Amino acid sequence: MKAATALNLIIQPPNYLSSQFFEKLGFQPLPEIPLLLYKPIVNAEIINLFQGFGKALPTTELAGTRFLLTRSPHTDSQIAIEFLQAQPLLKVIQAAKNAWFFNVIFQQNLFFQYQPIFNLQSGKIFAYECLARAKDNNLQIKNGKELVDAALETQLIYDFDELARSTCVESIAALKSNQIFFINILPNALVNNPLAFEQNLKQIERAHLKPSQIVFELTELQAIATNRPLLKILHQLRQQGFGIAIDDLCSNTNLDHYFLEYHPDIIKIDRQIVHGCSNHPIKGMLFKAIVASAHELGCLAIAEGLENPEDIKFCRNLGVDMGQGFGLAMPGQILRQEPLNHFTPSIKIAS
Repeated sequence: MKAATALNLIIQPPNYLSSQFFEKLGFQPLPEIPLLLYKPIVNAEIINLFQGFGKALPTTELAGTRFLLTRSPHTDSQIAIEFLQAQPLLKVIQAAKNAWFFNVIFQQNLFFQYQPIFNLQSGKIFAYECLARAKDNNLQIKNGKELVDAALETQLIYDFDELARSTCVESIAALKSNQIFFINILPNALVNNPLAFEQNLKQIERAHLKPSQIVFELTELQAIATNRPLLKILHQLRQQGFGIAIDDLCSNTNLDHYFLEYHPDIIKIDRQIVHGCSNHPIKGMLFKAIVASAHELGCLAIAEGLENPEDIKFCRNLGVDMGQGFGLAMPGQILRQEPLNHFTPSIKIAS
């Protein structure tokens, strides 16, 4: 298990009495901004702190107290800018159901499952998507969506993204495979902390993984705040031989924006379009237009969320390059090696 990671918990109390309460718990004034209090947090201490806040402070005090978790040193002048994103303490107290997530971050105990991406024309495995998983305090496995939701509610989305990337590279290296792997990344995380991503690239090099084995999959979880720095990073990645994919295309972004601005090697068509495409005329028309545009621009197209045989057949007949979904193969910690058996879906799930 990796060493625990320290964070600074920054608090803005609403009044003098609240300040005294936090100072008794070891919080100290920030040197540059005395109205803000800070306390270094390690391991699971933060869970106990938040539980203590919830028991000791009335709802009005919790609502009036703003907090921020940051990796920045307490002497960093940029904390004032970071604190503009601070949230009411009540919000995280109400999100106590995500207390397990702090342990995931502090103990860095993510693990990965791998879902095959199949060539729909040959049936062979093209690549594997790396899917983050973790266990909560009751040892129940949390999937990627649950992890991302918890990261957003606890304001640790960038910490989660960085941990997921580094853990993912370690996991791929341990497999000692020559296959292609898709690694999910947040576009804004690359822009906001390029140094962390540079460490990932060095990590890939130390693991003796070839750039051609890695496809960085840009998720649409967040709106991309700054285009130019991201374009520069993507250009550098391509020059080094890495692949670029856009995840969940048509879920909530503009098609032309991604095609024209980022020139991805691969697009992954969102399951909202894929599911039922075989018997939904409008979905079918939109699907055809997306695939045709992708091919015209030299992009490979992957249909996500394939679950039923009719949709799989529709995608294959349409000329969709690859497919992924429970109807083809479930994720697993061991790499599946078998191709699709005569193009017959391995699992049939009712639509």
